[in-house]
Amino acid sequence: MGNKIYCHPLTIADSKSRFVFTAKGHYKESLQSEKSEFTRVFRKYGIPKQMHTDNGSPFGSVAAIQRFTRLSYWFIELGIMPVFSDSAHPEQNGRHERMHRDLKAACANLQPMI
Repeated sequence: MGNKIYCHPLTIADSKSRFVFTAKGHYKESLQSEKSEFTRVFRKYGIPKQMHTDNGSPFGSVAAIQRFTRLSYWFIELGIMPVFSDSAHPEQNGRHERMHRDLKAACANLQPMI
């Protein structure tokens, strides 16, 4: 970001319509902050039947049983089926990856306001 501190983006989007429900930057990944944002989005837009994610934290862990993390188990408790992309295959969630690329480019090109 403009302050040269790494940002962990949490983005939630619909893969069919490409509607972005939220895009929040976090300085560190925290289960509490992520659950809080998902809760806000679910209350406003409803709970999906499944959640397609990559294998990275906080969504999946290749070292865990069936890749599930505490966030994944929370999704299951809510009735949401976690669906993971195959390892090293970001093209399986290409629309979302493209949105992240565009978001990163837009953030990197911000000019300071004088």
